[in-house]
Parts: sequence; structure tokens; C-alpha cells
Amino acid sequence: MNASITRKLLPFCGLALAFLAPAAGADAGRYKLLHNFSGNGDGAQPWDTPIEDRAGNFYGTTLTGGANKWGTVFKITPRGAVTVLYSFCSRQNCPDGQLPHAGLIADKAGNFYGTATYGGNAAGQGVVFKLAPDGTETVLYSFAGSPDDGQYPYGGLIMDKKGNFYGTTVAGGPDNDGTVFKLAPDGTETVLHSFTNSAGDGEEPMGSLVADKHGNLYGTTQVGGGAYGLGIVFKLTPEGKETIFHTFAGAPSDGGEPGAGLIMDSAGNLYGSTWTGGANNMGSVFRLAPDGTETILHSFAGPPVEGRSPVGGLTMDKSGNLYGATYYGGANDSGTVFQLAPDGSATVLYSFCQEQNCADGGWPVAAPIPGKCDCLYGMTDTAGEYQDGTVYKLK
Repeated sequence: MNASITRKLLPFCGLALAFLAPAAGADAGRYKLLHNFSGNGDGAQPWDTPIEDRAGNFYGTTLTGGANKWGTVFKITPRGAVTVLYSFCSRQNCPDGQLPHAGLIADKAGNFYGTATYGGNAAGQGVVFKLAPDGTETVLYSFAGSPDDGQYPYGGLIMDKKGNFYGTTVAGGPDNDGTVFKLAPDGTETVLHSFTNSAGDGEEPMGSLVADKHGNLYGTTQVGGGAYGLGIVFKLTPEGKETIFHTFAGAPSDGGEPGAGLIMDSAGNLYGSTWTGGANNMGSVFRLAPDGTETILHSFAGPPVEGRSPVGGLTMDKSGNLYGATYYGGANDSGTVFQLAPDGSATVLYSFCQEQNCADGGWPVAAPIPGKCDCLYGMTDTAGEYQDGTVYKLK
């Protein structure tokens, strides 16, 4: 199974972290605004990390906006020129999907694949879609919902070498606590696991999955997990047998409520972030070894310097640095971009809302992605000139 089509994951060695603040004004010098989403014709509210092609162009989704106000797939060049490739809800009653929270993956032929949280069949419980290079959208699967199927996919997809897709739904299944699904190239869907929040199982998986070389799937649930109720990390065999890999216990010794998926290095270590928990109950970044041993790599301290409450996941560059975003915190409590280096140091690269009326963006959900230009590209969920989000570049 090959999850690297979404993003390449490289080795990282985490150490105990010590926070380092940038020099005054240094983060502002790194920042460049590339695009303001307006919601009128183009998209609004980009949520997930974009992907990059060989030419340095980026592709992503917006939750709302576009021609029909229900989200888009877009392309942005390194200089910031945006093209809307598809506007959702282009058909009556939105059978093509609406409100795509997750990002995209791509195949070698240039087709994009993703999920939309709503729309699809008459119940509107979400879709898996394909977007061809010419802009033609095909619905590969419409979710049917509880009790036999999942509903409302918030996370994205991964694809194996045989062309099977894997993903999660935040609800659906017999107990309406969410599912993990497999979608074959012929459109046949299999529910690999239905969460029950019993015997320590989690509920509400919101993030994408990651796979190891044996085809085992790993992911998170935002809540559930027995007495704590603060979420789990789970492992599923290719046949769907579940193991509870970690149960979050919350502050002060553990994280809590992971809303995003995981990344994996070549040694099989997993990395992720949590919305709450950590030493200050403002969120954390954690590592899970292949034997399940957890290390809290960083506990966020909040404003006025640090961020708090990361919503999205993490990315990694070729040097082993981890990158992410916090939804709140920083100098203006409007979110930050942070870096965790292999030597254990953490740095706030940018605090949002430095400009009047937050023209530079604010409240980022998506983790930034290292680009080919020795820089980071990222997006904010809101703020900017039209209060509909931004695309930015950090040197």
C-alpha cells in the first residue's frame, strides 16, 4: 500500500523540545500574501493542506465559495494566480457533492481524487469524487449512512498500488460513531470498521489515514476511547481487525481530541497533533513509536508568543523538520505557523493578524507544505481582504 501519493513522508527524530521565539519582526519579513479568496467566483475557507505538482503549482479545495457557494477545487501557481477547476453543487440537488473539507490526492495521469462531506445521494451524506484534467467530475461513491454505511467524510483519501482508496467518515455505521472504508477501482465499497465507543473504541474519526508497508492503516478519532473520552490512535489490518494503539488521557501528561490524521516516517514512527491536552491544556504534538510508546514532543503554551489548539495535521521537509499551524494563539490569538526541528527546538514562524483587519489571514486549519522553492505554502481558513481566507508563502 502506498500512501506517499498524498505527500512524501521522510525520517524524523524527535527530541525534548525547547521553544525559541523569532527575533522581533523576523516572521513578518518571511511572509508573502499570494491570494485572497473572495467567495465570489473563486472559493472560500480552505481547510486542508494542498498538494504540489512537478512544476511547483499547488492544488487544493475550499469548503465554500465558487460558482454555487458549496466549495471548489482550485489550482494556484507559485506567483499566486488562481484557477477554479471545479465548483461543487453544479447539478441540481448536489449529487456531485458539497462542502469538501479534505484535500486531494493525484495519480500519474493527473486525475485528482477527494471527498466532499455532504451531497451525493438523496440523503446528502457525502461522496468520493474524481476530477479529470479537463475538469470533468465523476462521483465514484455516494455514502448511504447508518446503519450499514458511513456518512460525512471529513478526511481525505489514500490510495494503494492496486488503485483502492481508503478513508474515514465521521458518522455512520451501526452506532453512528463513524467508519473506515475501502473503495475498489470498480466502485465497490467495503466498511472495514465501524466505531462503537465500547471497550475503549473511539468515535468520530475526522482525519485521513496513513498506511505502513504491510498495508496496516492508522488513524485517529477525535473523541471516545473509554473513560477519558479524548480520542484514540487506532490500527487496522488490511482485513479490518482493529487494535487500540493509544488512548489519549489529556492534560497535563498527554494530548487530547486529535482532529487530524497522522504522518509516518520510514522507521514506522507516527506523528500527530491534538486540539487539547499537553502541559498547558492548549494542545500538543506527539510521536508514537512502532511499539505504541508515546512521547509528547511539544506542549503549546499559547499567547502572546506561542500558538494553541492545532486543528490540522503535520507536514515534514527533506531535513526532517515538522510543520503545522495552530488555530489560535500567537501575538494576536489568531493562529500561528510553527516548526519543530530535528534538534528538538520549536519556532513560531508567523503569527497571523499582523495587518489591519487581519488582511494577512487568520485562524489557519491546514498545515503548510514545504515547496520546491525552499519555502512553505499554506492557507488560512478565514480573514484576508474578503474574510474568506488566504494563500500565503513563508520564506
